[in-house]
Amino acid sequence: MECVLEQSLIFILALILDLTVGDPPEGVDRFYPIVWISRLMSFFDRRTKRGNPAKERVLGILYTVLILVLFSLPCASLTLIRNEFARILISAVVLKMTFTVSGLERFATPVLKARSVEEKRRAVQKIVSRRVEGLDESHLNSAAIESVAENLTDSVVAPFFYFSILSAFGLGVAGAMAYRVVNTLDAVVGYKSEKYRHFGWFAARADDFLNFIPERIAAYLILLVGKARSGAAERAKEARSEGTK
Repeated sequence: MECVLEQSLIFILALILDLTVGDPPEGVDRFYPIVWISRLMSFFDRRTKRGNPAKERVLGILYTVLILVLFSLPCASLTLIRNEFARILISAVVLKMTFTVSGLERFATPVLKARSVEEKRRAVQKIVSRRVEGLDESHLNSAAIESVAENLTDSVVAPFFYFSILSAFGLGVAGAMAYRVVNTLDAVVGYKSEKYRHFGWFAARADDFLNFIPERIAAYLILLVGKARSGAAERAKEARSEGTK
């Protein structure tokens, strides 16, 4: 019971940090785990010779597991901190680094507030990897919605899911960080290009596996919110109709 209570406090404090402080400003974000996870895999990537598919796959697996251990093990060791206040505070700060709720709003707001197609195009280009020069307004909106929906899984639902699953063992922060490692590595090397087809195979498959349930939870939440908003709009319309009679 004490373990569950402590993990709940960690989660609540991390969420408060996210909603009040948000993500780190430019210059400070280089200390974020995601940045170092990316840099470490990029380091291994540059030193891996292509040409032997089997070797590339083995090295891709080894590097993924190595980085996973390097970042998740310290999170698991947070349970060894004896001072309860320090343990909860440090764990909350580390957990905050694995997700962003406020970031979704920060990325989506400029798209919603754009006053022209060109302004919207610039806003959308910041949150999607594909080129958007030829997209009209409806396709720009679609691209933004798809990106936010995908990030809902990667940046919110999945970290929360794995935190919750392992909280019973006091390892919620380690679970969230493990997911963040795999998801980040997929973004770095998980492509079907000739260069990464074999080297990034394991990171891509691991990310697909870990996202299987969170993706469906995120889709259900989107449908639930959409249905609730549609119902609210319908009720408001009926109220206006009644008021005009």
